[in-house]
Amino acid sequence: MRFVVADPPAGCPDVLEVFTTRPDTLWGVTFLAVAPESAMGRWCAEHGPNAAAVAAYAEETKKKTEIERLAANREKTGVLSGVHAVHPTTGEKLPIYVADYVLASYGTGYVMAVPAHDERDFAFAKARDLPIRIVIQNADASLSLETMENAYSPAGTMVASGPFDGRNSKEAMGDLLAWLGDEGIGTAKVTFRLHDWLISRQRYWGCPIPMVHCSACGVVPVPRDQLPIELPQDVQNFIPEGRSPLADVASFVATTCPKCGAAAERDVDTMDTFIDSSWYHLRFTDAHNGDMPFDPEKARQWLPLDLYIGGAEHANGHLLYFRFITKVLRDAGYLEIDEPVVQLFHHGMVADSDGHTMSKSRGNVVSPIDNAREFGIDASRIAMFFFAPSADEIRWSEKGAHGARKLVQRLFALFTECAPFVRAMPFDVKGCDVTGGAVKGDSGASEAAKEVRRRAHTLLQRFDVAFGGEFALNTGIAGIYELLNAFPTPAVAAAAADADRRCYAESLRVLSLAMAPIAPHLAEEVHVLLGGEGSVFNAAWPQLDESALEQDEIEIAVQVKGKIKARIKVAADTDQATVEAAALADPDVQRAIDGREIRRVIVVPGRLVNVIA
Repeated sequence: MRFVVADPPAGCPDVLEVFTTRPDTLWGVTFLAVAPESAMGRWCAEHGPNAAAVAAYAEETKKKTEIERLAANREKTGVLSGVHAVHPTTGEKLPIYVADYVLASYGTGYVMAVPAHDERDFAFAKARDLPIRIVIQNADASLSLETMENAYSPAGTMVASGPFDGRNSKEAMGDLLAWLGDEGIGTAKVTFRLHDWLISRQRYWGCPIPMVHCSACGVVPVPRDQLPIELPQDVQNFIPEGRSPLADVASFVATTCPKCGAAAERDVDTMDTFIDSSWYHLRFTDAHNGDMPFDPEKARQWLPLDLYIGGAEHANGHLLYFRFITKVLRDAGYLEIDEPVVQLFHHGMVADSDGHTMSKSRGNVVSPIDNAREFGIDASRIAMFFFAPSADEIRWSEKGAHGARKLVQRLFALFTECAPFVRAMPFDVKGCDVTGGAVKGDSGASEAAKEVRRRAHTLLQRFDVAFGGEFALNTGIAGIYELLNAFPTPAVAAAAADADRRCYAESLRVLSLAMAPIAPHLAEEVHVLLGGEGSVFNAAWPQLDESALEQDEIEIAVQVKGKIKARIKVAADTDQATVEAAALADPDVQRAIDGREIRRVIVVPGRLVNVIA
């Protein structure tokens, strides 16, 4: 989008070309904002009508990181440049601000500000009492300047927008772009924004780039027999400002040209560790190859990867390079795949007890090594998985870690005491058959034993769902607690009738296998205790028995005024009216109601009756 500068002084840029993803909001532009580092920003600081104020502001901006400048909750600051631009459709003069929320690296470094439809522009305009014009109306036409508390950014109906009044902004985009081109206002363009960490972020521990700079031969690759280029040991300044620390090490820089033998200099830039982590999965397919990074045939057998797990910020950044390198190697003939991985899963972040995300910069990180030493690795893993679904943010709690350690101890004690009778009952967990095939499942077992077996297969079902892609492991761990609460004492289990002991043995074997991914060390131990051979991870995953999940009778909690006052048992197929009647007839519920008028009864099938009185 082209904005002509009004009466530009000598040396001032006369046209500002703005990149915008929302050309449909053009008629809502009320000011322009430019980055302090942009050509316009630099001219304003050196020669503009308000040069002193702009220069001082630009100096302050240099002290802020890009993350700080873009933070959504930070006050949007800026200073008037003293120069104006002309609105391309209305001819109105628009003030130009130098503002640090605009980055020179994004688009052109110039922003057409549309306060009504961009949150940052809205905050900036509100703070300075600048005009705000609604040009995209929502579906119910309820947007008004009098009630507007936030910018409205979705698509909608274009209003006060010249020839496009009344058009849906999304549907009109093609016609709008054509019109802008015909009018000489703007053209369509695809712009990619990539934050480069691979080269720009210079660190001593980065990988040296194996190139030599020769005044006669130019840039020359280091010969294969001189690889790898090792980092020097006598670096003094590990993280210099804006350049490679290797530039200060003369013994590293000075070398000879591999081509002509004359004095030359090594390339001092390094590649960030992202460059390694973007391809090392390929090395894992052929880890012992001494002649090449990997054999393309072996890579073909293993790739693409099934799953990529990472935090949203890191994974999104790394995934870009991960994909780029895959595509380069594909084009070069080393790979046949287009994408390196099939599924991306973003895990939640870990927060401290105050709700602040743990980070090294905050100094609030709980060391996983120290935690594992205190509580054990399996307990630490269980605690993390049990706090919340894996996609959600969790708050670390030492109390939760203590609880997980108690669970591990409780499980180990149960398996140890039950192991003798379980080993004496050969059993194929995968098929749920006692050896010989005479009895299957819970045939002939008591209701208590059937309930234990049902809970075992319920937790298995939950883990099946979680490992199928949802990774909400907390529900499976909750199922472990439910199984333990239903399990009899080891002495009672060992002395039970054969049919009951089969249920108990099956339940323990299902549990020992299903918990292996979350508590691998405990699972390895109890797998052997129960008579398993080899590693638990070489055993077959247990097969869910759907019939075990069926219930003849279910327990339903009854709440009165939000508090549980009774638990009733009804047939699993009981209709809602009968469940409601049974709940209201319960003596404990009657006492809790105490003659009050019942305003409403809510029945959650199979789970809860809530009485509002």
